[in-house]
Amino acid sequence: VVALTGAQTICETDSADVTFTGTADAIVTFTIDGGAVQTQNLDASGSATFTVTGLAAGAHTVDLVDVTSSNAAGCSQTQVGSVTIDVIATPTIAISALATTICDDTATDITFTGTADAVVNYEIDGVAQAAITLDASGSFTVSTGNLTASAVYTLVDVTTATTPTCTQTSTDSVTITVLAPLVATISATDACVNDMATITITGDVNTTVTYTDGAGATQTVDLGATGTADIMTPALTADVTYDLVSIEMNAGELCTNTVTGSATAQAIALPVVALTGAQTICETDTADVTFTGTADAIVTFTIDGGAVQTQNLDASGSATFTVTGLAAGAHTVDLVDVTSSNAAGCSQTQVGSVTIDVIATPTIAISALATTICDDTATDITFTGTADAVVNYEIDGVAQAAITLDASGSFTVSTGNLTASAVYTLVDVTTATTPTCTQTSTDSVTITVLAPLVATISATDACVNDMATITITGDVNTTVTYTDGAGATQTVDLGATGTADIMTPALTADVTYDLVSIEMNAGELCTNTVTGSATAQVLALPTAT
Repeated sequence: VVALTGAQTICETDSADVTFTGTADAIVTFTIDGGAVQTQNLDASGSATFTVTGLAAGAHTVDLVDVTSSNAAGCSQTQVGSVTIDVIATPTIAISALATTICDDTATDITFTGTADAVVNYEIDGVAQAAITLDASGSFTVSTGNLTASAVYTLVDVTTATTPTCTQTSTDSVTITVLAPLVATISATDACVNDMATITITGDVNTTVTYTDGAGATQTVDLGATGTADIMTPALTADVTYDLVSIEMNAGELCTNTVTGSATAQAIALPVVALTGAQTICETDTADVTFTGTADAIVTFTIDGGAVQTQNLDASGSATFTVTGLAAGAHTVDLVDVTSSNAAGCSQTQVGSVTIDVIATPTIAISALATTICDDTATDITFTGTADAVVNYEIDGVAQAAITLDASGSFTVSTGNLTASAVYTLVDVTTATTPTCTQTSTDSVTITVLAPLVATISATDACVNDMATITITGDVNTTVTYTDGAGATQTVDLGATGTADIMTPALTADVTYDLVSIEMNAGELCTNTVTGSATAQVLALPTAT
């Protein structure tokens, strides 16, 4: 005989042990759910356990068929008996979201769907949450609450509400992507008075930004595919401020959120500049003109209507320009325009000028009536130059009293009688203007004083009734005046040799010739007295007795 025990309830993934108890060493046959006949041998104590596996959910029956003894007779009989194994279906669970992409700081619903009344464990971003229990329809919905960052909802397991409980793990998840808050920034250019400024709004592409304009009115602008929009202000007469209000998607989730930001377009006053520095300068000097106006502005100007030049004002609105190389005469520095250095680059024409009067550099020349003069004679030194100028000069390196040229620019001074050469050298000349202008000069004139003419006289002796020779020697090409033995004044040309012989009359007594003066035959025609005497002695004739 054999008896069968082991009725039970199991989970679908479990196995069930049924026990056969009967005649020792008997052979038992049985079926599962009326299927193929299976065999189980009892052990020496008349017992055996059979493990049933692979049962699907539902009720399953193990039925005895017969039992046969293991002895030689092989006695056998049919057996009646069965056990029921109830198999609980493996629980199911699925997770889904009402929306997997949401706007920042908004919520969506997470829905769990599975085995009715099952208990579900899940995590949010890896953190275990309180278990939930599905309702009788097998559903449970939980709100995410407002999210500001993306989150991942992940299943852990699901457990049936049966006895025994059956659990199934799951790693299924749903990711809730939280779109970043829409952003927008605003900036403004500055503009010159009466010009328009540009307001630039930059933000997420394909969004519409709401803003208030300079008059406080609410406006909208589409940032389009570039994420940028430029808005032109009206012509400015004062500063205007534009403020961001909100931003909204044009499509998709249609997210919207507030944005903050302001941009002020400044109405920049037109730059100005004034020019000062009218003055009188010397031709060799420079003139500083001063520009005063808007800080850091750029000024353009001309000198005598020439090429346009540029001068940058400093942070205090001032600049000095040095004018160089001006010729004598009147010169005008004229303003052209002024431009501010900011991004707006405001500019306007300017009217204003200064005159620079340039005094001509004074001139001076020195000359002499004669540069070579006779000893102990005088000549005139003439200074010629700028009218009314004051002239400093030296004689042989010694400073002299300054002289003033007359209205025609001339002044003459006598050397006085000179017995030695002299050098008259210019030092400088100064105008009689305000300011005075001085020009140095090293020009000079040398007065060469010729040495006094010289002459000597000698005589030979002569026999009675013979002629003696009077010899006069001196400077060449001169004529010497002398008195002869009779006291008469005579002249003789010394010629190119500087010597002349004069024959006396036949002598009857000693005669004396005296030098009187000497004079050049050409050139300066200098003349001066000379002294000297020569006596020709009469020698008595020899006698004999």
